[in-house]
Amino acid sequence: EMTPDLGVHNVNALLCLTLLGVWFLMLLVFERIAFFATKNTANYTQVEGSQRTDVAWRCSRAHLNFVENIGVMSIMVIVGVLLGSTSELFTILCIVLLVSRVFQSLAHMYSVERIFLIVRLLFFLLQNIALIAMAIINIITVFQHS
Repeated sequence: EMTPDLGVHNVNALLCLTLLGVWFLMLLVFERIAFFATKNTANYTQVEGSQRTDVAWRCSRAHLNFVENIGVMSIMVIVGVLLGSTSELFTILCIVLLVSRVFQSLAHMYSVERIFLIVRLLFFLLQNIALIAMAIINIITVFQHS
């Protein structure tokens, strides 16, 4: 039985993507648990009132925020693996992406106080810096192969 030799950096990048998927599923579970635990389920799905402080609302918003971002995260990692542009730097960027996404979601679920909004913003910026760096690495790899 032959298995492809992905290389350590490809495996690490794919592991980070897998762990992002696990975090995605965990957020969905947290959201569902919070939904069923809340007494005020009628207002749970309302889009208005994003400053509500109940846990169910925050879990829902954290999950939806991740839904909005998982696509571009997946694209950058998969394209990097397919292009062979994964390196030690790319692996570090994948880890930064994973850790900053987890902490952004945790801050999102914990509180809507100003300090946590700032923390969320900082982790959001860190993720975007990592994604931009990954995109640049992928683009450079394309031009190196052409």
